[in-house]
Amino acid sequence: FTFESEETGKNYIVFTDGEIDEEDGCTKVYANVIEYGDDGESATLRRIATEEEYAVIEDILQKLQTEEGTEELLNES
Repeated sequence: FTFESEETGKNYIVFTDGEIDEEDGCTKVYANVIEYGDDGESATLRRIATEEEYAVIEDILQKLQTEEGTEELLNES
């Protein structure tokens, strides 16, 4: 899924390939910053650069794990 963070002003994509982590049994999740081109059609994926960005993504993922959090996120969009 993709989202724009008001906190950082950046767009993010969060995705999985379905792989399960052998240590904790959870699905592995990956995230990148999306930088859109001036043409509005092209985009470049960049690595997450700061702890603040990691915290924003972690917060979104934690909210998605609860029914109330999912409803809250859906109502924001």
